[in-house]
Amino acid sequence: MTHLDAGTTFVRVRGRERRLRTVRVDGREVVVTGRLVRVAALRDEWYADLEGVDRLAAALRLARAGADVFTFPCRPPDGPDPAAHLRETENCAAIELRGYDHWWTRQIGSKTRALVRKAERAGVTLRVVPLDEVLLRGIQEIYDESPVRQGKPFWHYRRSLAELQRIHETFPDRSEFVGAYLGDELVGFVKLVYAGATANTMHIIARLSRRELPVSNALIAKSVAVASARGARLLVYDRFDYGGGSGDSLLQFKRHNGFERLEYARCWVPLNARGRLALALGLHRGLAARLPPRVRRGLAALRGRWYAVQRRSRARGTSGGVVDGAPP
Repeated sequence: MTHLDAGTTFVRVRGRERRLRTVRVDGREVVVTGRLVRVAALRDEWYADLEGVDRLAAALRLARAGADVFTFPCRPPDGPDPAAHLRETENCAAIELRGYDHWWTRQIGSKTRALVRKAERAGVTLRVVPLDEVLLRGIQEIYDESPVRQGKPFWHYRRSLAELQRIHETFPDRSEFVGAYLGDELVGFVKLVYAGATANTMHIIARLSRRELPVSNALIAKSVAVASARGARLLVYDRFDYGGGSGDSLLQFKRHNGFERLEYARCWVPLNARGRLALALGLHRGLAARLPPRVRRGLAALRGRWYAVQRRSRARGTSGGVVDGAPP
């Protein structure tokens, strides 16, 4: 017999904690989001085991769990067979791992190899490190360099050590940290989380004050070596693209470091009549997802300019001084 409990939980979404409705089915936590269309998904779905999704969907449907549709990704390279469900294509940036030497000689070009060597010549060393207070203080220094990253407010700016501990201690049994050091100074780090045959970069960031050093390239190189040694078949770095142009700097960074676009299926299962209608009308992803890519890029550019105006306004302050919390 299926055991189901309903409740709420706090989930971190884009750097902020939100209270969301949850349903626990046979010990597996399902989070329900959305207003127009209520979508159920396993919490931390990319890292969750996806066996028995048909049974899980049936339990949610019969229990009237407050959701209209149930969704799950068919995580590459060996996701479950989604033949019986509505399928939509998503993508991730992935390196097919065949060992470090193969990546070094076959999957990256001479420019990227030169950047990794440059970091080595500058004295940057890389090693797997434990999540302790020393690492957390180094992470905090990197995070507090700027309230803005990639043109957007940075979620982790001026977080306490306790908050950083909670953020980074997830998946303790299948994650590891790679630190990049210049002497004793942490100049960058990456958190690798293993799920199935994938190694995933949950966090990767470099110190802005050391931007003359190709720290991020060195971190990717070490991640390839570490993940290959663990037997992972893919190194995954978020999405490959979001329908934008090829000039995006992060996209170019991924290309140069051997990441390729890998497509996989996202499955959607209606749980009631409202869900069937939402899937038929294409409303299950929200209205913003229906906008053409060119419109989304334009809106993103407007958002970046708006954030820049806000930063300048806060920096000036109402009396011409520097507002507390703004960079000097």
